[in-house]
Amino acid sequence: MIQKYNYTIMFKLFIDHRSDTPIYQQIVDQVAAHIQQGTLTSGDQLPTVRAVATELKINFNTVSRAYRILDEAGIICTQQGRGTYILELPANDLNASILSDKVDHEMHTFLTRMAQLGFTAHQATNLLITKTAYNNESEHP
Repeated sequence: MIQKYNYTIMFKLFIDHRSDTPIYQQIVDQVAAHIQQGTLTSGDQLPTVRAVATELKINFNTVSRAYRILDEAGIICTQQGRGTYILELPANDLNASILSDKVDHEMHTFLTRMAQLGFTAHQATNLLITKTAYNNESEHP
């Protein structure tokens, strides 16, 4: 349900509070998905950080962090006093940028969980390599 209000695109974001994925990352992922689906296009103005935070009933800083990640990835641009806009970005660049953020997040999550189990980063990496090699052998005998 996309509606245009004063040239600001309103789009649905769904936050899963039970997910292991941080809320800011859920926002980043969903904005990227809207861009890939064509729901959001170059030049579209996003709702303000405050509007998103109010709508989702989450902390302002959480939305701000998501917008900052999107800004640093070159996906959006915030213009002081004017708003936040989707930049023109080739699909390959978008995919690479979002994929890089997701990989960083997943690797951090993996290493954190392995550390909680008592593994060092080196041990966790070796275990991952061993399991990956084993899975590849069993898939392609």
